[in-house]
Amino acid sequence: MNCNLSLMNSWHTFSPNGRWLAFSSKARGPYTQLMLTHIDADGNDSPAVIIDNTTAANRAVNIPEFVNIPQGGLENIDPQATEFYRLFDVAFKAMEAGQIPDAIAAFRQALTRDPNDALTHYVLATALSGNDQEPEALEEYRQAVSIDPTNATFLDHFAVSLAITGDSANAVQQLQKAIALAPGSPEYRFNLGYVYENQGNFTAAIEPFRQAVELSHNRNWRALAELAKVYDKTSHAPEAVQAARQALDLATQANDQDAAAQLRDLLQTCQRHRAQPQPE
Repeated sequence: MNCNLSLMNSWHTFSPNGRWLAFSSKARGPYTQLMLTHIDADGNDSPAVIIDNTTAANRAVNIPEFVNIPQGGLENIDPQATEFYRLFDVAFKAMEAGQIPDAIAAFRQALTRDPNDALTHYVLATALSGNDQEPEALEEYRQAVSIDPTNATFLDHFAVSLAITGDSANAVQQLQKAIALAPGSPEYRFNLGYVYENQGNFTAAIEPFRQAVELSHNRNWRALAELAKVYDKTSHAPEAVQAARQALDLATQANDQDAAAQLRDLLQTCQRHRAQPQPE
């Protein structure tokens, strides 16, 4: 056969009579598209053509297959996957438009089509949290993590939801897992420090806040501010003053006047504590 097609990294399938070849190709864009060519009696192929309207613009045709049925024998195709993605897109657009209840309803509909899609559970949880439905959000985060337990982002948001609903001990465990998966993330260490701080465990909070500051190259005033607070709570007055001053400088440079005002108060508090006699 004198077939001139390059089929590397694509799925291809012949029709039952061997005269048609369908295959997927990324030659014309980032998503695979369905292509079709005819093979004549001498084995020569016709120029391949794209089969239009076989998929949405942001979808891929991964595994095309011929079906050996007579003309008119196929009454309809139940597009389960297509409907799932349609509902997901509807939900996501509703979220972007601030229509959170509509987004929640559409995400729930999408999950009836594919209950094992971790991303949908995750974004549904985010929508629920944004709608002040934190207990329901927690369960959706739990589902996402159960399906995809190595996704550090899922673990981080699951941990935050756990902390909000009062399960700080489990939140710490989930954040430690997230940090192990993404050790370069300052956000996960900041959240771990924040959970410890809210527990009143200021000593334990120092190290994750310090690491968050280091990983953000001393450019995150929020991490510096929280570090200053826990230093101040643990009688590390000089370190507290230094961190508070750095945080104030960054907020001032960013022209964040509200933050700068709060940080001036924090700096004054730390300076006042430093001036007080320390117990022997």
